[in-house]
Amino acid sequence: MRSSRDFETGLTEKEELFCQSYIDNGGNASRAYVTAFGCVDMQPSKVTYKSCMLHKKDAVRARISAIREERARQSAVSREVLTMKLASIASFDIGRLFKTTDDGLTMMKDLNEMTTEERSMIQSFDRNGNPVLIDKMQALKLLADVNGLKTQTKVEVKVGGMLGELVGNHNNTPQIISNADAEIYDM
Repeated sequence: MRSSRDFETGLTEKEELFCQSYIDNGGNASRAYVTAFGCVDMQPSKVTYKSCMLHKKDAVRARISAIREERARQSAVSREVLTMKLASIASFDIGRLFKTTDDGLTMMKDLNEMTTEERSMIQSFDRNGNPVLIDKMQALKLLADVNGLKTQTKVEVKVGGMLGELVGNHNNTPQIISNADAEIYDM
């Protein structure tokens, strides 16, 4: 009995599974073929041949391209959401978590007084029930990483008796910055 073909793609269920597996495993056609067709007892050379022949089919290649494009679009949306959340954490004003009482004392708001955004800044609670806030510096570093920006790394060094900082700049070219006169020396 022949498998029915999808009207849009022209592929059988197993061919569709091959395409999905091919993308999921990083482009290994033989592994995708074994996953889709369950032929674990087949000789490796035969699996290689059949997977190669299947991969050459125009409908299969078109479906693999379509899956890649679809996942790229989904990834872009995920990246945008991630960027927005990290930016929100990095720019959050911690003062919004506090209130001033009638006596003039400043204290943290109760959870039921906080907005959803304010509550989302609490990572956990310590043993005493005090809130542990999300690390804003870590959020800034992650935000820089997500957007392909390099963060500077500073290390104090002593060169010729002069104390300075070793800084990796935006091109990752090490430089020495003198603390005394802020001159920059390329290394």
